[in-house]
Amino acid sequence: MNVTTLTRADLYEQIEKALDVSPRGAKRIGDETILFVPRCLAEGVPVLIQYVGTFELRDKPARPVWSDLRGEKKRITLPPRTVVRLGRVKNMQETGPRAAKRIFMPYLISIPGVGTPLRAMQVYDIFVEFLRRPLDGDCRIELRGFGVIEPRIIPKGKVVHNPATGEKGVISEDRIKLKFKASKNLMPTIEAMRDEG
Repeated sequence: MNVTTLTRADLYEQIEKALDVSPRGAKRIGDETILFVPRCLAEGVPVLIQYVGTFELRDKPARPVWSDLRGEKKRITLPPRTVVRLGRVKNMQETGPRAAKRIFMPYLISIPGVGTPLRAMQVYDIFVEFLRRPLDGDCRIELRGFGVIEPRIIPKGKVVHNPATGEKGVISEDRIKLKFKASKNLMPTIEAMRDEG
């Protein structure tokens, strides 16, 4: 299967067409929209994006690994670290402080070039549809400074376990999940935002 890569330029192009703004204005709106996720994570608020998943910070403990440095295997311990993770949407009615559409909209309205609730709604819809594209299985998204979102196909016939009931089952058709790999610059960006605020 041939997988295409979507970048920030594709997002800018969609915003430019929908809002009828200049390329420079579309770039500013697109960049500010993407920065919403790290800003919320810097404040400790997970970001739930409808039909895509929840971006959240997760603490990983120290763990031992094998390092193959200069041809000799050596056991080292990776230090504990915090990573950005994309979890699945469990329930759209989830309680708790989650930055969903109701928090996203006022932020979008405040971006220069958006200004009205109608235009903010257009930007929100473009952004969500853009992030959902890998679910079609034919493309991946690479946003520099943010990360890569790509499809992960779970093949038909795989045995799965339901943790709620304890039952085992078999997947009857291929499923696609989103896999997120954060950019190496994302955590430093979040930490810098924490230090500012």
